[in-house]
Amino acid sequence: MAEWKRVKLGEVCEFQRGYDLPHAKMLPGKYPVIGSSGIIGWHNDYTTEAPSVSIGRSGSVGRPYLYRGKSWSHNTALYIKDFKSNDPIFVYYFLFAVRPWEYGGGSAVPTLNRNDLHGLEVSLPPLPTQRKIAAVLGALDDKIENNRKICANLEAQAQALFKSWFVDFEPFGGKMPSGWKMGKLGEIAECNKESYTTKDEWDFVNYLDTGSITRNQIQDIQLMPMSVAPSRARRKVHELSIVYSTVRPNQYHYGIVHNVKENMLVSTGFAVIDANNKIASYRLFLELTQDSVTKHFQTLAEQSVCTYPAINPSDILAHQIVIPTLTVEQNFYSTVSPMFEKIELANQESRALAATRDALLSKLMSGEVDVGKVEVA
Repeated sequence: MAEWKRVKLGEVCEFQRGYDLPHAKMLPGKYPVIGSSGIIGWHNDYTTEAPSVSIGRSGSVGRPYLYRGKSWSHNTALYIKDFKSNDPIFVYYFLFAVRPWEYGGGSAVPTLNRNDLHGLEVSLPPLPTQRKIAAVLGALDDKIENNRKICANLEAQAQALFKSWFVDFEPFGGKMPSGWKMGKLGEIAECNKESYTTKDEWDFVNYLDTGSITRNQIQDIQLMPMSVAPSRARRKVHELSIVYSTVRPNQYHYGIVHNVKENMLVSTGFAVIDANNKIASYRLFLELTQDSVTKHFQTLAEQSVCTYPAINPSDILAHQIVIPTLTVEQNFYSTVSPMFEKIELANQESRALAATRDALLSKLMSGEVDVGKVEVA
């Protein structure tokens, strides 16, 4: 690390508080609105040139977020106004080593002060080394992104099949077949049917928070002692449970659970939906994740009297769906299961790649590993 130098973080980059933009004032456009935990909407104008790197300022504080295009930086985030001639992609990864989330203050709503960050002492490598580190870590993230695209394509295929069978009834002559009916989702599924209690006496928990899953892709399951688990770590899940965040449905924090970990709990911010017959699980997932259903739930959420726009689990159970015959249910399950199995395999690979990236990041940023000796296959 002979060429690395000790500097203040403010000499590496300059943070700036983002700009207020209520959801009601977001206009249809191509620029993402980046909040404390990522994209919270879209707008027709931008505040930040590409690439935009930000961290959460209020609420979910300190987690770095990278968007390679232009964006609107929301006032719940701090964005990097000036990279001080450093490599922007390196700086994004560098912030994970700095761990800015550890510097949040406040009790009810954690907040992050940019001046506290600017004063932190860090070790900075020269620009050529920065670019090499960014390339190595970026190659792993490129593989993760490729898997994400594969999953999105497979899910789009499954969604198209769902629409064909249960919206347009194409295989059935364009009309609902005899023996089918309209009904409430609650007729064939339960919501939040099992929760953790002190009688369970678990020593540890594998915990999934609402912010750690987006569009059926889990970013992180936290292993921790039960004694320090957050109070919201209460919902139990099972194989093919659907987890659906009740807060701001248009942020897409939902997924379907495969390979349930031992002592796994999810946040009470989720509605956990379990089909009475497991063969209906994929169909219900595709039903709940249609764009039209997301918009419907978001409208309900914005009419709520909660601190944040949120729906109730009862809204999900009351949702009107098509209920086919058991034979058709089984046939659809058999048709889409291979797609979801491929999605799960790709997601597993992505989680392994992310673990490799995170371990390597720590060693590269500390100088323990020489980036010149690292090869990514």
